[in-house]
Amino acid sequence: MLLRHLTATLLCTGLAAQTADLAGPLTDLLPTSTYAVVEFGGLAACRAEANALPLAALVHGFLDRVPADVRSERLERGIDTAADRLQRLLQRLDLDAHDLQAILRQPMLLAIGRLTIEGMGPSLCLVVDERGATAAIDRVRAALRQHLPGARLEAAEVAGVALEQLTMPGGPPVWFGSLAGRLVVSNSRGYLEEIAAVAGGAAPSLGAGLRAMPGAAPGGPPLASLFLDGRRVLASLEPHLPYEAARWSDTLGIGLLQTLHVSVRGGADRLQVGIGGSSHGLAKVLLAAPADLGFARACSANTVAFGAGTLDLAGLMAAWQGLLTLLPAEPSRELQRELGRGLRRAGAKPGEVAAIARAFAPQVAFALALEKGAVPKPELLLRVGVRDAAVVRDALQGLETETTREGLEWRARRVGEHTIRFCNVRLPGDGLQLSPCYVLHADGLWCASDTAALVRALRQAEHGDDSLAAQPDFVALQRATQGASGVLHLRWFRAAELGWRSVETWLYPQLDAHSDELGFGREALPDADETARALATSTLVYRIDDAGVTVNSRGPFTIGSLLAAVGALADDVLSRAAGRIY
Repeated sequence: MLLRHLTATLLCTGLAAQTADLAGPLTDLLPTSTYAVVEFGGLAACRAEANALPLAALVHGFLDRVPADVRSERLERGIDTAADRLQRLLQRLDLDAHDLQAILRQPMLLAIGRLTIEGMGPSLCLVVDERGATAAIDRVRAALRQHLPGARLEAAEVAGVALEQLTMPGGPPVWFGSLAGRLVVSNSRGYLEEIAAVAGGAAPSLGAGLRAMPGAAPGGPPLASLFLDGRRVLASLEPHLPYEAARWSDTLGIGLLQTLHVSVRGGADRLQVGIGGSSHGLAKVLLAAPADLGFARACSANTVAFGAGTLDLAGLMAAWQGLLTLLPAEPSRELQRELGRGLRRAGAKPGEVAAIARAFAPQVAFALALEKGAVPKPELLLRVGVRDAAVVRDALQGLETETTREGLEWRARRVGEHTIRFCNVRLPGDGLQLSPCYVLHADGLWCASDTAALVRALRQAEHGDDSLAAQPDFVALQRATQGASGVLHLRWFRAAELGWRSVETWLYPQLDAHSDELGFGREALPDADETARALATSTLVYRIDDAGVTVNSRGPFTIGSLLAAVGALADDVLSRAAGRIY
């Protein structure tokens, strides 16, 4: 009900300018008492970001090569149908598609603040950048005024700012007006007073606080974002928490949720979770340590996926022991007994499991390569850090003994100073054979899906001029991810380059065979170079520390890219609807 009142007010009011325009983002108008903000950059921003995406050139090139009649039948007709339906709907509401498009192209946000008795709930404020859309808003207002029977409109003043007030039967009052080049619509007199103070420079803004947060994303306003701020509420609760709360928080690695910030742009997504608790606590320690990307020196330039992170088992065990010391004696002993029983039922002894966990270092890395051939051959490499090679060697020998009883035969192969242990495994059904293998290296335990892959990695590490680590995209990755807890790097361009022969061999004949049904053949598809440029790379990076968790994702397949594409399509539908005459 309240949101209906706010929307109605936006669409049916005349506005009066009050202050000089603010040049910054919309959040620069919000007070720091704001609890939540949902922000949208507008359809114009969606179109601009969609056109800037590398994939856009690939899609446009494909559509240009598809015959016009096929494009009209398969794509244009659907967009035109959507435009027709939208125009009929707008006609029933006496609205013009041009005006609706002009409003939806503007940046806007919805903010939530403190509770208000007068406003019958939480303070809500819709803020729209009206610059360039004032005339459209006025026309929409005039068209929809007749759809609000019983509404009473009168002049009002809030914090010395002349506004208008809309009152509808059974609903709270709603104030609206133009402030600093922004349309503001709110059910809260108190919240508007705070906004006026921010606009006048008498109070700090939420936007400035967001930009000052540790790890804040660079660049301009996001295409869309969500921000939740619980710091003020939690600060008021802190004096009433148990005395042991801070110690429990650090031990568990989980504190109170302070902030949540999600922001997306074309080709880039970002998630920040401001949750307290020590990075050495139970919930964080396993993945929090800085990742080591050095294994890339042993990886082929044909690597299409590389990941590095940490699995700190020893740290996890230490955090578990810390938790047991916080518990009362009897529950602590009971937890230890249950854990011991579970391990014994699994055929393991608690002491042996602890020794093996401590023997491994936390650094872990993997790589997937497609080595050249008639059909690119996938090869998987895994590296796990080792602290105590003797303990790890004994554990591996035990594993060999157990698998030998199941019929596997382990063999050895010397490569320089290294001894590779491997066995041959024939896959059921298709007759393919793998030779999983491992070697205890000075750098840790190296494993591979195939003996040839591990031999190649050992030699690559010694003469690594053409390794993954030397490739331009990986050099840039290393510079951008220093200190990160984990990295996943997908090299789509290299996969396209290596796998294009398979596309030509398998996909092209299928397209040609069904070209009459599809309306196009292989000539419409992009070539290998176009595809590689458009796909480029995808990277996911996460950081875990005492302040919380930050996750960044970049590449062609992100939420921001999808939102930009959907927004651009919606803008196209509105443009076509605006040209319809009935």
